Amino acid sequence: MICAVTEATTWGGRARSRVKPRRGARARRSRAGLVAGAVLALTLFAAPALACRWEPSSETIAGYAGEGEITLASGAKALVTDVSVGDHAAAAAIVARAARTAHAIAFLSGAGEDRWRRRPARILLDPDSAAPRDLAATLVATGAARVDPGAREGLCDKALLAREDIARRAGRGLWREETARAVPADRPDLVLERAGRFAIVEGVVVGVGERARRTYIDFSRNWDGGFTVIVAPRVWATLVERGLDADTLTGRRVRVRGIIQYWRGPAVELATADFVETMDAERRRR
Repeated sequence: MICAVTEATTWGGRARSRVKPRRGARARRSRAGLVAGAVLALTLFAAPALACRWEPSSETIAGYAGEGEITLASGAKALVTDVSVGDHAAAAAIVARAARTAHAIAFLSGAGEDRWRRRPARILLDPDSAAPRDLAATLVATGAARVDPGAREGLCDKALLAREDIARRAGRGLWREETARAVPADRPDLVLERAGRFAIVEGVVVGVGERARRTYIDFSRNWDGGFTVIVAPRVWATLVERGLDADTLTGRRVRVRGIIQYWRGPAVELATADFVETMDAERRRR
C-alpha cells in the first residue's frame, strides 16, 4: 500500500488540502518514467527497416571533432553509422544544432571501438516526438555526407540510399562538386581519373562471369579496358538471394560505388551487396 500525508495549502484565500506522496511513491513513479523512456528508446532503435541491433545509452553530444567524429559528454567518441562525411563545415553545424536538441544515442550492438577509440552509433533527434529524426538521414539529405558502411559488410539503414540520390540530383552539399557526381561506366577514361578514390559509377551490365573465387560484372565487351565490378563469393551470394543473379543483372542499368582501382581497366571491388542499385525505373522515366 502507498502511504501518503495530507498537507494544507491556501489558494485564493481558501484552505485546501492535497495528498503529498511519500518519497517512496515518487521514486517508484520516477523509475516508471525511466522504464517508459527506455522502452521508447528500444522501440525507436529496433525499427523493422533497420538491419542492425542497437544498445541505448545515456550519452549526449558534446561537439563535432572533425572527420565524422562526434565527441560525447562523457569524453567518449562516436561515429554516425552508414555515412562518410564530405562537407565538414555543414556537418559541424548540423551536429551543433543536434547538441542543443533533445536526442538519444545508441551504440551498434557487438561493435567495439576502432583504432581511434570511436564506437559506431545511431543518434535520434527529438526522440519523444511523433516524428523523431535520424542524424545520419539529416547528414545525407543535406549533402553533408554520403552513404558508406565503412568496414561493415552492409548498411544498417538502406533507406539512406534513396535520400542520397535526392541530394545528389539536387546538387546539395558535397554533390555540388563535379568530382563527386556519378561517372558513366561507358567512359572508362573518366572512371580511371578517380583511381584511388571513392566514386559512383552508373551503366548497363553487358555480362556477368561467375568464377569459383570471384564474380565479374562487366560494363563493356572490351575485357581489357572496360569497367568491371569484382565481387567476392559472400557478397555475390547475397546479391543472388536478392534476385540479382547473372541473368537478371545482364542488360540492366545499375549504380555501383566503391574505391576505383586498376584491374585490366578501371574496376571496383564491391564491399557490400547494398552498393548495387538497379536503375531500370529511372531509365523508364527518362
